[in-house]
Amino acid sequence: MFRIRIGMDSVLAGFPFDPDRAREILDNAGFIDTDGDGFRENPDDSRLTLTFGVAEGGNNHFMAAQMMQDWADIGIHVELYQWRMQEHANLIHMMTNDADLGAIFGNTAAV
Repeated sequence: MFRIRIGMDSVLAGFPFDPDRAREILDNAGFIDTDGDGFRENPDDSRLTLTFGVAEGGNNHFMAAQMMQDWADIGIHVELYQWRMQEHANLIHMMTNDADLGAIFGNTAAV
C-alpha cells in the first residue's frame, strides 16, 4: 500500500505498493482530477482531502512525509495534523482503558 512497511506483521501478505492500481481504483470509484490541479475531487466536485495525524517527535515526520508523497503521487491531497505528545499519550490511555474506543482503534486487549 505504501513504500514503507512499518508495524506490519511479516506473516501477513498485506497489499503491494502499486500506484497504478490505486489510481485505477480511485478512477473507477469516481474520484477524478476534474480541474487539472493534480489532485482528485470527490464525485460532488469538492477536493478529496485526507487528514493524516502523527505524533510529534522521533522519526514520525520521515514516515509521514513518505506516506504523504505516496498519496500525492496518486492524486490525493493530504493535510498533516501533528499530535502533541500529551494528546498521543491521552489517546493511548483511552484506547487501553475503554473497550469501545480500543476496539475502534484495533486494540483488542481493551475488549
